[in-house]
Amino acid sequence: MEALKWVALVLMAGDHINKYLLHEASGSLYALGRLVMPLFGFVLMTHLARPEAFRNGVHLRVMKRLAVFALLATQRRQTDDAQ
Repeated sequence: MEALKWVALVLMAGDHINKYLLHEASGSLYALGRLVMPLFGFVLMTHLARPEAFRNGVHLRVMKRLAVFALLATQRRQTDDAQ
């Protein structure tokens, strides 16, 4: 599982380098970057599927964090669209 997280991190870094430094010149880095969200989603799902995760309240903490970041991303997106 750790190796999968590292692969996703490297792919995400490559996607950001392609977007901000290479100005989206590499189609392959873009395509590989699209794999990052499903990989991170899979890692999160396996983490939440552990039996002790529900007993320890991990689900609620994760949902709260995701909600906060979703609100922040939505606010940022609305601000960017207004300009």
